[in-house]
Amino acid sequence: MTAARAAALGAAVALGLGGCTSTQAATMPIGVVVPPQDRGKPLVDGVYASSGERGDPCCWMGPRAHVRAQKDEAATDLAVEVYVPDLEPYRHRAVTLGIAVENGPVYRRCCLTPGGHTILVRLAPELRDRIGTLDVDLQPSESFVPRRGGDMRRLSILLVAVTFRSF
Repeated sequence: MTAARAAALGAAVALGLGGCTSTQAATMPIGVVVPPQDRGKPLVDGVYASSGERGDPCCWMGPRAHVRAQKDEAATDLAVEVYVPDLEPYRHRAVTLGIAVENGPVYRRCCLTPGGHTILVRLAPELRDRIGTLDVDLQPSESFVPRRGGDMRRLSILLVAVTFRSF
């Protein structure tokens, strides 16, 4: 994640937990496929859609998320782009993010502190040439309830993008 993108996300979060909306969903993370029956819902498989208003960043995750990521060509790596907000509990405890692709082994990336992070996970050989959607499970180690403006949802970190790359 670029420094400029991380700064923009941080500014939006500081304006009032950007992306926290219970209105019609407008935006989901880059690369995430939303089934037709779930389009327009504010919560899909553990990811809260952004309203796109006031520059709200995309998109808060609950304590767990299960997303379908679009893979259009052969790739060796999954890239998960997240943003850890500069809020409690993250100021004093780093986040560990568990990532599993297609029910495979869980890859754990530790020590995520406030700011933007891109986590690369090597795909299993049988998934590298596969085209279509792949199931990705995400589980951050920390979550919180904002209680700001009556918001009682359990939130964790922001999921910005789930894409595929080759190195």
